[in-house]
Amino acid sequence: MGFWGVVAPLFLIRTWRYAYYQKLDHDGRKLCLELLWVR
Repeated sequence: MGFWGVVAPLFLIRTWRYAYYQKLDHDGRKLCLELLWVR
């Protein structure tokens, strides 16, 4: 499974795209909060 095997469904299937970006957003916020907490 190559690059397009992963990226193509994100372009073609809207629910997968929304879920993927929600996951990225959630993980990004979690990482920022953890970095702020460590300081």
